[in-house]
Amino acid sequence: KILSATLIPIESITQLRQETVNGSTLKVTFNYENTNLTYNVGDNILIFPKNTSDKIDAICKHMQYDPNDIIFYKFKAPEATKKKLNLPLPNNITIQEAFVNYLDLSCQVNKDMLTKIKKFIADEEQYKKICNIIDNKDLLNEFLSKRYNIIDLIAEYNSIYVPFKSLIKILPKMFPRYYTVASSPNNKKNKFDIAITLVNWK
Repeated sequence: KILSATLIPIESITQLRQETVNGSTLKVTFNYENTNLTYNVGDNILIFPKNTSDKIDAICKHMQYDPNDIIFYKFKAPEATKKKLNLPLPNNITIQEAFVNYLDLSCQVNKDMLTKIKKFIADEEQYKKICNIIDNKDLLNEFLSKRYNIIDLIAEYNSIYVPFKSLIKILPKMFPRYYTVASSPNNKKNKFDIAITLVNWK
């Protein structure tokens, strides 16, 4: 159950564990002084992520999407508009808004996504290469180890052009990230901490 959803500023970020080959640990302190938020020790905080503008610009430019285009669903039956439908995206939002808040551009491309994307590859050599990756276990494991997201993929395989209505069926939706509060309201007034493991890779 979400008790409060609001914008809360980050007050500070402190490194708790020095960076090693396995990453580092960060303490992120939020200041909720001007909100009605309350919490207890052990509560979960949900962080709602957003895609960055550089990723959105990259995919719109490559796929030739107009970020200002409106996503609009038409219903053939009048009664359908009155039902609670499981739409892939909210109605009457722009492509820009869909990428900012709903479609995960940072997720790792997996075998299932590659299989759905391959039919949108225009270049024959790139198509064959992706098919070989899908069908060969060793090549697939090597590909997965690179942790490509969709932006990385279209940068390397530049003949991929997926219509937007197909892309929303391929990309997963963004979900809130759950973190357990790592501080006590008795010790920190109007503030709370979470601890994050930071992992780096190329």
